[in-house]
Amino acid sequence: MTEALVGTPISEADFEEKVLKSPVPVLVEVWASECVPCPMMLRHLEPLLRPYLSRIRLFSLDASTHRQLAERFQIRSTPALLVFLNGQLVAHFVHQVDAAHIHERLKALLSEGGK
Repeated sequence: MTEALVGTPISEADFEEKVLKSPVPVLVEVWASECVPCPMMLRHLEPLLRPYLSRIRLFSLDASTHRQLAERFQIRSTPALLVFLNGQLVAHFVHQVDAAHIHERLKALLSEGGK
């Protein structure tokens, strides 16, 4: 059995350094404590994310605790997945756990800007 995929917690204090200044692509899973489907998002996406783990960083953002960051990136609903390349938000998936669509989008993004 493989270890469950979990993003490293992130906050306002370290967001710029860890996400915006990252030399590799970053995925930020956005969730909220009152969100029922949130715990399922990464579990559902885990098979498609595993092949990228050596080329990306994965973080977890609690939108209910870090409201300023959630507002900054216009998170109005959770779960959400944000994709950053070279410090820029390049994809924003909300309530979308369509693995095939996300896989194709990630594959395209990583081939364009991720090394």
